[in-house]
Amino acid sequence: AVAELSRAASELLDALESAPYVLEVTSRGVDRPLTSEKHYRRSQGRLVEMSLSDGSVLTGRIGRVRDGIVDIVVRQVKKGPVVREIALDVITKAVVQVEFSSPSSRELELAGIS
Repeated sequence: AVAELSRAASELLDALESAPYVLEVTSRGVDRPLTSEKHYRRSQGRLVEMSLSDGSVLTGRIGRVRDGIVDIVVRQVKKGPVVREIALDVITKAVVQVEFSSPSSRELELAGIS
């Protein structure tokens, strides 16, 4: 349905012979930041990139969420995945990332996804 709508819109725009354009179709909210504890709960198991109040950036998988704290499963090169507890009030921005490969079973286990 979305592909058909995209083609129809493209044909209409082409017929107008207007200036060149780029027609982008994305999933609603795919780049919308996580802003509440509820958003983190809904995104458990998903990969997220977050900016912290100290200026650092952290990428990891969302794990357990409780009482203003979120567990983030972070991949470490030689040690494997580890869990870090991050207080929600130190996260200045967090956006779920699009993934093209499956996470390891250990990563999912640490995130609370069986």
